[in-house]
Amino acid sequence: RRVLSLATGVESQRAAPGAREPRVWLRVADTGPGVSEAVRERLFEPFFTTKDASFGTGLGLSVSRSIVREHGGELVLEQHDPLAAATGASFRLSLPISGEVGAGSAPLPLDTAGGELHSRVLVVDDEAEIAELMRTVLEGAGFDVATAESGAVALELLAEARFDAIVSDVRMPDLDGAALWRAVRERQPHLARRVLFVTGDTLSLQARQVFEETGCASLDKPFVNADLLAAVRATLER
Repeated sequence: RRVLSLATGVESQRAAPGAREPRVWLRVADTGPGVSEAVRERLFEPFFTTKDASFGTGLGLSVSRSIVREHGGELVLEQHDPLAAATGASFRLSLPISGEVGAGSAPLPLDTAGGELHSRVLVVDDEAEIAELMRTVLEGAGFDVATAESGAVALELLAEARFDAIVSDVRMPDLDGAALWRAVRERQPHLARRVLFVTGDTLSLQARQVFEETGCASLDKPFVNADLLAAVRATLER
């Protein structure tokens, strides 16, 4: 018979020279057949699955890790210990224990004049720093914002929650902006009219083809906060 075991704890992890960050962790392990090296390398890829197509989409682990990382944590498949009796799989999730907010991290002034408190925006960009920058700017203006690190994760979020607009990068590794837009057009036609593309390569052939196909507005990187807010507000009015 197979056994599922759970363990939790608190640890201290190096965050910066001379400083350590307290974190909580959860381990879920089983005594099943384990994970082969070939599968291990692709386990967190969107749409990758070892199951029959009727039993899953292959997005569960990818979305889970994206959510955990969004909160400053990490989700990993641990290396098998050859000396351990069990040969199954072991997943470990860790999250930082929130501390006091520093003086430099005060939120931007809230601007609710345009009614943004009622608008939900999905930001899609495989560069985490840019996604977080856009989140900060939009939340400071009163928008309700969620971020996705890929087009595949974005589709999973769109299936679970309502959004009024999408801000998406054009070039992404697994599902690019054009493919994301086509999927949105098929599933939520009304939302396909409210997609804003953000790219640092508006003159490329790929970008021009995307803009021609979709008819959506675009915003050049780098941009200033005011330009992002103006572009999102214009997109919501479409």
